Amino acid sequence: MQISVVIPYYNESLTLEKTLKSLIHQTLKPFEILLVDSGSTDDSDKVINNFIDNNNVNNISIYKSGEMTTSSSINLGVEKSMSDLIAYVDCGLDIPSNWLKESLSVMKNEDCDIVSIQINTKGETLIDQSFISQTYGINSLTTCLPGSIIKKDVIEKLGRFITKSRASYDVDFINKIVKNNYKRRINKSTTFKYFGINYSDNFFAA
Repeated sequence: MQISVVIPYYNESLTLEKTLKSLIHQTLKPFEILLVDSGSTDDSDKVINNFIDNNNVNNISIYKSGEMTTSSSINLGVEKSMSDLIAYVDCGLDIPSNWLKESLSVMKNEDCDIVSIQINTKGETLIDQSFISQTYGINSLTTCLPGSIIKKDVIEKLGRFITKSRASYDVDFINKIVKNNYKRRINKSTTFKYFGINYSDNFFAA
């Protein structure tokens, strides 16, 4: 089955190249990679275009959502996608090469509608650790929506993601998955982790 990878981004010039490298080196190649700009003001587009030119890839597209909200950008990516399966992932994640292959295997074997992965949360600085300790917990494995493969028709039937939201859209979507009795499973053989980008340089700016 073909998989479209949707990546919302906002000022991710420092992590985009690493993210794209991890995707083109997947053991199961994505049919297309849709990058959706949420209003970046940095060199993100330049990084993407340089990556395309330097790696001679032809399945990467850039779209502009015009809104600085993750959920609206994901919705645009879903709208533009041409596959029956949507893999949603954020920038800044270290993505193992077996992600798509293993997740698709779980979806087929378990006959489910969504397969999520676990993210290892580890703070690189004291500020990072302070934030993480109050949310996911330091060095814990947390099941998250980023990194999930979802059947496109399920996303459409649920009305896609709530719009104009930078947070809580994931919780809302999973709640709708549960409420409508769609089946979700976890790919426990693939774990993501963040590249170590700080949430903030100080508590006052956080």
